Amino acid sequence: MSSPPEPKCDVWLCSGRLYFSRAAHETVLASCPAVALLNRSDAWLLLPLLAGAGGLQVKQRNARGDRVVEAQEFFRGQGLEDSPQVRPMVLHDAPATGGYELVFDQGTR
Repeated sequence: MSSPPEPKCDVWLCSGRLYFSRAAHETVLASCPAVALLNRSDAWLLLPLLAGAGGLQVKQRNARGDRVVEAQEFFRGQGLEDSPQVRPMVLHDAPATGGYELVFDQGTR
């Protein structure tokens, strides 16, 4: 698996994979080996999961500690192709859900 170019943000989508910088991982997913991605009518949600809870595995990508989540099926289900284009994303704290709202940096899907 080749690495996409590094964007100037902490979270990005490329080829159906969700990438996290080490800093983003330590901030939002430090103790969680897996995540769930959910589609709500107004937002996509990223929910950190504890070990044994299922979900999508958060894999270490390199020696720096960056991470990747293989989420092709989720994003295909949202009508996004596995484009090699790097698409910066933003995580907004969503305490009522126990996770984070995931949106494209430009604020659009």
